Amino acid sequence: MAPSRHPGGRLVRIEADAFRQVVHGGALEMNGMPRWDDLLGEQQVDQIHAYIISVARAAYAGEQKATSTLKEGHL
Repeated sequence: MAPSRHPGGRLVRIEADAFRQVVHGGALEMNGMPRWDDLLGEQQVDQIHAYIISVARAAYAGEQKATSTLKEGHL
């Protein structure tokens, strides 16, 4: 699952299969999200998904560190 930012600030998990259906299969094409199956294979979509997970986790960890530092009264 991939964490993604919810408007409320919390992380929401996205299943790999759902991500693949959106990016590769065009599940949200009617909402304006194009399908990428003509340019990306399933393995590439999975690699993009893994990259998004790693970036989101790193950003979340940085936010948590900054928040705990502020709570301790340090800048």
